[in-house]
Amino acid sequence: MNALAGVIVMWFIAMRRTKGGADIGEDDGDARGRMFGRGYVVIVVLEVAALFGGIQALRLLGWPTVAGVAWTALIVGMPFVSGVLSGMVLLSG
Repeated sequence: MNALAGVIVMWFIAMRRTKGGADIGEDDGDARGRMFGRGYVVIVVLEVAALFGGIQALRLLGWPTVAGVAWTALIVGMPFVSGVLSGMVLLSG
């Protein structure tokens, strides 16, 4: 639990340091000094919830520890796979 608290603190520090930076998350020309757009933050929150929730569910179901490693690889890899697939759709059409 201490590691999670550390990650949250580091995230807030990073957001505070980039307050005056350019907003690279949105293309509407309205730079508000955010590092990433709202959609990115929502996706990250969903990934963290799926990651830790899934690991806890696997633990409660009595699955071996290596199942947690596979679950982590799945959750972390899904955005990359969806990016590749969406790129294929854009390139083919």
